[in-house]
Amino acid sequence: MKYRPTLSDVRKLGNFASAFRWGVVFNTMPNKIENAPNPEDINFRAESMGIPEKEVETIDIQIRGHKKRQKGVATYNSPITLVLNETTNGLVQRFIRDWAEICWKTGDGGAGTSENQEDIECEICLYLLDNLDKPYMKYVLYGCQYDTATKGDPDAATADPLKPSISIAYDYFTCETL
Repeated sequence: MKYRPTLSDVRKLGNFASAFRWGVVFNTMPNKIENAPNPEDINFRAESMGIPEKEVETIDIQIRGHKKRQKGVATYNSPITLVLNETTNGLVQRFIRDWAEICWKTGDGGAGTSENQEDIECEICLYLLDNLDKPYMKYVLYGCQYDTATKGDPDAATADPLKPSISIAYDYFTCETL
């Protein structure tokens, strides 16, 4: 076994995955959001998105002074964060506001009610793309719902766009190589 690769070894690895080649697709939008944005509008504004992860916990089995580790329950490391670039039509701010409002209605001064679970959830796909922008990995997130959001920070020091972010909780995900 070699411990240090040569340039020839590195060249044999092929194309490296680029961090900027990905796409996010809302397969479905929450049913109760009126005038929900087109999924392409969200994808084209997306600056970054976390890749979902799963952690398999371990448990200790102890018998007469001996300790052995064994796999336990898997935990999906929810939520993921989607950072978006806002435009002057306010699409991202409205999307965040409307999704939060159907989860906990207080915008009309009410006591706080919520739509049914199936009406506030959606399904999201995250695609990792190769150098020709063809998907090579697909993550499907199920039971996605609004968790938290930040509206972005106006800043007089830069000319950067306003960048709201939304944390999206999910129940579980699947992953497949395409």
